[in-house]
Amino acid sequence: MGYVIHFDTTGIEFVMTALFVVMFINQWEEAKDHRPALTGLGCSLLCLLIFGSGNFILPAMALIILCFSADKKRKDKGAVL
Repeated sequence: MGYVIHFDTTGIEFVMTALFVVMFINQWEEAKDHRPALTGLGCSLLCLLIFGSGNFILPAMALIILCFSADKKRKDKGAVL
């Protein structure tokens, strides 16, 4: 279907960047704990530096999931004691 329906994607980079900035600001304002936003920002910046701007998204998402999983395990261990 992609060959049949042509869609002009000019400017999509700006739109996606703006969307993620708005989502980050919204999460920052609504949450009392800013740790999730800072974790996402830190993991993304780290992966951007390591993998470059063309390949950082998937490693960043994987690292964010690992950080949240490790934090949940740590909190679960603390709750049992």
